[in-house]
Amino acid sequence: MATKNAKAVKTAYKQLDHHIEEILSMSGSEVLSSVEAWDKFPWTREYFVDKPKEGYFVWIKEQPNCSFLGCVSLDKPGTKQQLNNLIVIEAGLYVDLTGTCESASLLSEKVIGKSRSHQAKGKLLLRQGASLYYQHVHDWDKNDQVSTNYEFFLEQGASLEYTYKIESAARAMQLKAQIHLAKGARSDLKILANCQDTKMNLTDIAYLNGAGANAISTLRLVGRKGAEVKARSRIIAKAAAKGHLDCGGLMLDKSAKLELIPELLVENPNAQLTHEASIGKLSAEQILYLRSRGLSAGEAEDLILRGFLSE
Repeated sequence: MATKNAKAVKTAYKQLDHHIEEILSMSGSEVLSSVEAWDKFPWTREYFVDKPKEGYFVWIKEQPNCSFLGCVSLDKPGTKQQLNNLIVIEAGLYVDLTGTCESASLLSEKVIGKSRSHQAKGKLLLRQGASLYYQHVHDWDKNDQVSTNYEFFLEQGASLEYTYKIESAARAMQLKAQIHLAKGARSDLKILANCQDTKMNLTDIAYLNGAGANAISTLRLVGRKGAEVKARSRIIAKAAAKGHLDCGGLMLDKSAKLELIPELLVENPNAQLTHEASIGKLSAEQILYLRSRGLSAGEAEDLILRGFLSE
């Protein structure tokens, strides 16, 4: 999996169904199961709230010289994951993280009644001046069910680049991402979803709590056959801050349904919020141009979609 910087990549955490297959041991960082973190570090209980059943705890205390990879997979029919995760990045550090959540195997027609589910919630804490580049990739069997709920807390001057990419959608998917920004903090959220035969509900909210905070949210949704997608994107400005929503959808099949709901809420007269939203179809002019350059109709469509869903 590509990362933003050309660094060595180390696997921080790997889980298959309910079994932890790999966990990182490295100076300057602490990686544990969430259950172990609850027992070893009482201060984490403020963020976990309830004692976790499973999940991971990652605490980056010194500047790493590598990028990190985390992988959570579903395999056996009937598996129901309930992850409760916590990531803490200390002040002034830069961390590059890739997380993959996926189906390790496909469900055969014989076991459709034993569908699998992946439920994950978590908190990510960026201390003062910390920076996180986080690419979160989902790739599911069409019969799985997925629900994720993450909160990001950015202290003063912290920076977050978060890309949530759905390469293959599960039958039912719910995503909620909330970002809390303190003074001078910055976030750049991207949700890129290739949607087919799925019922999907997406919600992202940025809370501009501190002066000078800046949040950008970008949604790129592709509606294929059988896709029913509702996406609500919101920015709430409580301070003199800036924010922008950019919501875009492409319809590729008449059976698809896309709903984009951009919302701006201003509670400070010195805040500046803007948005743009559009749903359309592939451009005939673009396809014609690419075909004139030697591409087939299918190749032209694939190239346009790759650009639309690119980071």
